[in-house]
Amino acid sequence: MLTVCRSLHSEYIGGNYPLFGDISPDLPPDWFIGYPFGKNKEEPSKWYQLMNYDPFELIQSGSVQKSPLANSSWVNMCKNGFEVWCNLRKGRPPGHGHVDNGSIALSLSGKSVIIDLGLSTYADLSQKNRQINHLAHNTPIINGYPIDIIFGSLLSNVPAYSHGQLQELKNGKMSILLQYAQEQLQVGRDIQINDGGAVEILDTNLGKREVDYETHWYFLSSCRKSSGLNFEFDHFNIEVEGSKFVTVNEIPDSKRSYRYGNLIPCFGLVVQDRLGENGVKLRIKSKNG
Repeated sequence: MLTVCRSLHSEYIGGNYPLFGDISPDLPPDWFIGYPFGKNKEEPSKWYQLMNYDPFELIQSGSVQKSPLANSSWVNMCKNGFEVWCNLRKGRPPGHGHVDNGSIALSLSGKSVIIDLGLSTYADLSQKNRQINHLAHNTPIINGYPIDIIFGSLLSNVPAYSHGQLQELKNGKMSILLQYAQEQLQVGRDIQINDGGAVEILDTNLGKREVDYETHWYFLSSCRKSSGLNFEFDHFNIEVEGSKFVTVNEIPDSKRSYRYGNLIPCFGLVVQDRLGENGVKLRIKSKNG
């Protein structure tokens, strides 16, 4: 757990990191903001103030076997105030069952924009399943198929797992290849941080035929107003581009984990289209340029 928190700690600002998966219920997230999870020793975390102990010094010195999570599957990049995180796995079962291979989180000036809903309970199985399944993450759903086929799925009695591969990470660009458990399905996800104060997320179909596409996006703040494929928030705007069939609708009653046992409202959008080689693009533009 501690290594996961450090792996996900923001390089952009010491006071924030994406709350992927089960981080939010396991322990209060604000206890792990600061050193030794962040690099600045002058900003100690609440955990460090209580324990006065840095477990990572032993890991770095070789006294303790290094956790595989230290070489985690999370990839991030920072540019122009934006920070993008992507969760990638290669054929492994999803951590705690979250169907999130290829999902991303985005922050702007240290404030969360695109979020993971987290998990609020282990006891309420119905609520838990809603928060770990494919509808709770922003990995594309193709022809009705989630990226992973997990145990107990209606699709198969045998679980099958996807492969996420990082193909490029430089100059504010992250390119990802997603090979679905339904093996004939492949999606490319390209994330570009532009110099003009915007991030563009482009999903493209790498197969030979058009496919049905659906992605669920969740945002920390609420939408102030919308018009067609354009949505205005307090500090940023969102534009969606796709084919003539593209639709965008609000996901009603969207909620995220706040701490164990507690859910609070967030804002959700579902984007649907026929996905061909031109793809579907989500553009997030800062109001500050």
